[in-house]
Amino acid sequence: MRNGKPVVEDATFGLRAAGPALAVNESYFKKKLITWDPDKMKIK
Repeated sequence: MRNGKPVVEDATFGLRAAGPALAVNESYFKKKLITWDPDKMKIK
């Protein structure tokens, strides 16, 4: 981003990479099981 080159990956790639980690944090703080659906990219 700093050198002006185009971004290689899109937002979908970012969500697929970050989604499971966000689900882990949500599960920890809510003290309940959270499942991540990678196909629909949603928390169940």
